[in-house]
Amino acid sequence: MKEGPPITLPGNTVLYYLGGEVPLEGRPDTLLRAYALSSGELVIEDVLRKLPLEGKLYGFAFDPDRQRIAVTICLSGDCFKHSLISTRATEDVVLLSDDGGGTWANLGPPPAEGAYLVGFLGEAILFGLPGATDSSGFPWRGVLVPSGIPIVGPGETYPVPFDGRAIVWTTARGGVFDQTGGVLRSASPITGLQSDRTGGQFSYLPDILLAYVPGGAAAHAIVEVDVSESPKRAVSWGDFDLMPVARLAPDLLIVNRYRPPTGGLGDAAILNLATGQYRPIAGLRRPTDRDAYPVALSVWPFARITSGPTCLNVRGKPSTDAESFGCFSDGVLLRVTGPLTTANGRDWLPVEAPGGDAHGYAAAEFLER
Repeated sequence: MKEGPPITLPGNTVLYYLGGEVPLEGRPDTLLRAYALSSGELVIEDVLRKLPLEGKLYGFAFDPDRQRIAVTICLSGDCFKHSLISTRATEDVVLLSDDGGGTWANLGPPPAEGAYLVGFLGEAILFGLPGATDSSGFPWRGVLVPSGIPIVGPGETYPVPFDGRAIVWTTARGGVFDQTGGVLRSASPITGLQSDRTGGQFSYLPDILLAYVPGGAAAHAIVEVDVSESPKRAVSWGDFDLMPVARLAPDLLIVNRYRPPTGGLGDAAILNLATGQYRPIAGLRRPTDRDAYPVALSVWPFARITSGPTCLNVRGKPSTDAESFGCFSDGVLLRVTGPLTTANGRDWLPVEAPGGDAHGYAAAEFLER
């Protein structure tokens, strides 16, 4: 493992990360997103800038491909008593954005005292609930919001979001199960390595295993496995921690680099599995050199709405007379699904609206790429 020079964020990439100084409570100041325009300009935005209320960020979940974000916000003046991820139902609120932070809906308080955000499960939000029967946290149980449907994990497992629309269940030894208890991986397939956890804290990477060698000089390793779960390649290190978060390209992972005991949230970097080199992502807003913790990634062509104070319609056909599937505010990102087309004297881009359910056209004059 070796560190290389800083690298710029590739085009057609949207990176969400935690940023800001870490207060005594151990919480980040804000949630940011970064993306590069075709001009080379790196845009960094506060995802929470349009929240309808003021408070402290205490939990979050992503479906990045559909631009869905859920957060829990502490409203009280004394947020210090919160645990790392849990909430207090009487003092917190859950908010949901279906357009990457452009607009927010208030879903009310969390489902229970001590509940914490896990991720999205279809259209619902999965919360973990307190009340484990032993110190290892098993059996795990949760609830879907807003339906209130209870969820129970299969055996001694805990949930990890997978692709924003599903949940898989993992064990401390590298086992992975689906919601019915079906075995996706029975245990770590790597001989001589004891599994630490699979995938990242915020997403499950089915072909990436994070493991450690007990007592070894290079204590940690990221191991890529093939479809038969045989090791393909591995990158190891010993004096800091890397957490795989998302796959950027076949050879590239977005990782968080953390150097205890210096503290901080960590630092977003790109790890090349082929060369074993990691490179910090340049240009991210960082109050210190260790406060840019990546949490989610989207990799697709996009265009940013530049409609000013008005919203921009996504229409069923390239015409101002066509049905509107939704009107989206300035700064919202639309997924581009095809080449520019001209109709009725105006240029249009075929796009997918946030949420992934509406495909149509938006006027290109109000879009920046």
